[in-house]
Amino acid sequence: MADNGLAPMRIGEKQINLLVGGALFALLPIAWLQYRWISEVSEADQQRRTIELKGALERISADTDRDAGKLHATLIGPPGEDDYSLEERIGNYRAAEDGVPLLRILRLRSTAEEWSAEVWDEEKKRMIPAAVPGWWKGRPYRNGPVHSDPAALLGPAFAGESGEVGFIVLELDEGRVAEEYLPRLLRRHLGEEYAKEYSIRLLKQGGKEAGDASIGIFRRIQRGAAMAGPPPGRRGPPRWKKKGVGGPPGLDMVGDGIWRVAARYQGGSLEAVVARTRTRNLVLSFVTLLFLGMALTAMGYALRRSQRLARLQLEFTAGVSHELRTPLAVIISAGDNLAGGWVKDPLKVREYGALVRDEGTRLTGMVDQVLRFSEFEAERMPLEKRALLVSDVMEQIEREMRPVAERQGCEWDATYENGTFAGDRGALHVAVRNLVENGLRHGGGKWIGLRGEKTGKSVAFTVEDRGSGISPADLPHLFDAFYRGVESRAQQRKGSGLGLALVDRIARGHGGSVRVANKPDGGARFTLTIPCE
Repeated sequence: MADNGLAPMRIGEKQINLLVGGALFALLPIAWLQYRWISEVSEADQQRRTIELKGALERISADTDRDAGKLHATLIGPPGEDDYSLEERIGNYRAAEDGVPLLRILRLRSTAEEWSAEVWDEEKKRMIPAAVPGWWKGRPYRNGPVHSDPAALLGPAFAGESGEVGFIVLELDEGRVAEEYLPRLLRRHLGEEYAKEYSIRLLKQGGKEAGDASIGIFRRIQRGAAMAGPPPGRRGPPRWKKKGVGGPPGLDMVGDGIWRVAARYQGGSLEAVVARTRTRNLVLSFVTLLFLGMALTAMGYALRRSQRLARLQLEFTAGVSHELRTPLAVIISAGDNLAGGWVKDPLKVREYGALVRDEGTRLTGMVDQVLRFSEFEAERMPLEKRALLVSDVMEQIEREMRPVAERQGCEWDATYENGTFAGDRGALHVAVRNLVENGLRHGGGKWIGLRGEKTGKSVAFTVEDRGSGISPADLPHLFDAFYRGVESRAQQRKGSGLGLALVDRIARGHGGSVRVANKPDGGARFTLTIPCE
């Protein structure tokens, strides 16, 4: 294949760390910008809500002024010589369902600087004598068509040819205003579900306000131009002017109104509601950024782990290839010598045969170990647990591995007891044998110790050596698949990196564990613990 000058890009662990760190650092200005944006949006939302609420209250106030004007024009009207028959007005009046509710209708007259009163009797359909209200006597006077305490609409009245000056008083029913009239206006301008969003209070003028917005209602009465001059048929100023009892209400008098309507958001003040919304949005935003940061961190970890696994797999492939090539080369060489007739001495023939057997056994063991590991990883190898004695495992290991240790000049020291437990004999044999082979390969070749004992509710198989121990850098990764220690790689020791990983899988398959530690007096200690079921 021709070289086109392009090489595959390889990202190292340092580059991955820089990439993830840069991405996490980039989240900081994003978080700050989100905070600014959410704050600005919250302030704009607060202003919008305030404007909408005040606009709705202004429309409600305008409606009350219009309804009050209609009521005033219908029952009081402009002052006239014949008073346009108040009884006739009341008799012809039919209150609309959405009109302003009345409590009572009074007519007040002045005679020789004294006042008399009449009230409308609905049953008799006429005005009947009544006591002059106390509040009327002390009123400092009569400077407008709207009265707040009690809530009433006022207008002048003239009593026939006598020239007496009087007033008509329409007292409003505060209870029905609060319970019937005002809710209708609120539903019209704030929606049918306004009570879920707003808390509405009807307050007397001068009362303590507590709301995000408030406005006066029944602030003014607009009347026609007929009030500007004397009553029809009269010359000169009207008689109320001559008697000096004060003038009629103004044509368009604007004041604070009879009541104030205060609106407050159900969750508290509008500022508090918006603040909570902003806080909630900020929390959601930062949680999102947190999860994004965690995802980036996890991605970096996965990349590093994938890279390390790929490196270990490459090392495994190289190591296994070398390990397979060595026995195959020996077998081929011995077979070639035997087939070519180069070896004729019976003793040498037996030696060559033993060599082929041993290398074939070694080759078979390596292939079997790889297959076992792949089956455990794919969970295709269920364990067949049966009642076992500790000696069932230990005796087989001793028969197989003691001659190997002694041929290497390694002292064999094994002790065990006959505790009973449940386990897969074949899998445990592989696990303990791997620990022994690991100790013979890396333990210095001087001494190997094997213990099997039942302690409490578990059985422990312990393999020790008196070598140089395990590097602290290798301890966390010792049971990872394809991992080979730094010293093993440097000295090119035989091994596939699967032996201890297989031990770990077998231990976990039994519900147990395998641990490793360096001994204080030198060497390493591996302990395989299996629970007794």
